[in-house]
Parts: sequence; structure tokens; C-alpha cells
Amino acid sequence: MKTLNFLIICMIGLTMFAIMGFVLFLRESNISTQQQFTISLFQKNSSSQLIIEGLNDTYLIAHPVEFNITTISKECSRPHITLTNENGNVIWTEKRDPMFCDMRFSWPNTPQSWHLTEGDLGRLVVYENGVYKITISFIGNTIEKDLHVVTK
Repeated sequence: MKTLNFLIICMIGLTMFAIMGFVLFLRESNISTQQQFTISLFQKNSSSQLIIEGLNDTYLIAHPVEFNITTISKECSRPHITLTNENGNVIWTEKRDPMFCDMRFSWPNTPQSWHLTEGDLGRLVVYENGVYKITISFIGNTIEKDLHVVTK
């Protein structure tokens, strides 16, 4: 009788362990789906990806427009950013420092992070009210967005 009770308890334990594993598997799958959805909001071609994070619709006059860019590609390249006013005139473009890439080796196909700060791509500050268009390009991928600059 003790052996039968022990087997029943073991079977119940194994069943619960299997159910918990299945639930965790579904939960992990759900997390992956959410991440794919986030990435799918951005354009991408077969050889490179461009991901923008933290780019707002509205900014205050004289405050930095800060956001992050992640690029993935096998090519040695950096994103190109321009800000145009309502007349289509370019009023800002990123700092174009030379990139030093070792051409003897292929560029790693790993995420590269870029930031709008003093030392990376430059610092973007707008000093007049208005609606501006920011264009971010990277190896065939382009994202455009309107930015509203307001006093308060």
C-alpha cells in the first residue's frame, strides 16, 4: 500500500512539474512574440536593421532631442540623421566623424548603439517653435517622423 501511495504522489508531482514547464514555455514564447512585435515596427531589409528608441513626438525649445539608435549590419557604417524645418531646409545633421574600420576583417553583425549626445553623433537642440521632420537612415532603411518643438 505504501508503494502505491508513493507512486501516486510521484505521478502527481511529475504531472505538476510537466504542467509548470509547459506554462513557462508558453510564457517565454509570449515574451519573444512581444519583442518581435517591437522590432517589426521598424523598417528593415535583408542585410541590416535600424531600431530607434526614445524618440518623442514633442520637445521643448532649447532642450536636447535625445534618443537611441541601434543598428545591425555586416557593413562598416553609421546612421545618417537630418532635421528639416517646415520649408524643407536642413537645419541640423549628425556629426560626421570618420569611422575607422579594419577592412581585413568583416564588420561584426552585432548590434551597434548610437546616442545623440556631445560625443557620439552630436547634440541636437532646436531653438524655434515649429514642426520639424527628422529623417534617420542606415544602409537602405529610413525612418521619418514629425517633431513638434514647443515653448511649454
